[in-house]
Amino acid sequence: MSDIPQIETILIDRRDVKPAGAGESPITTIAPALANAIAAITGKRLRALPLLRELAG
Repeated sequence: MSDIPQIETILIDRRDVKPAGAGESPITTIAPALANAIAAITGKRLRALPLLRELAG
């Protein structure tokens, strides 16, 4: 964690804009990272979700 640069958070009060998602974009990297970890451990490349169902089959 000490290698991570400092992150500055800025909150913007924009009451004229309807609420929208803010944190959904980073979640798209989780499944590929898990699939790569499983491939590194098992040698089996998983290319569809859910990962566990394909791994068991």
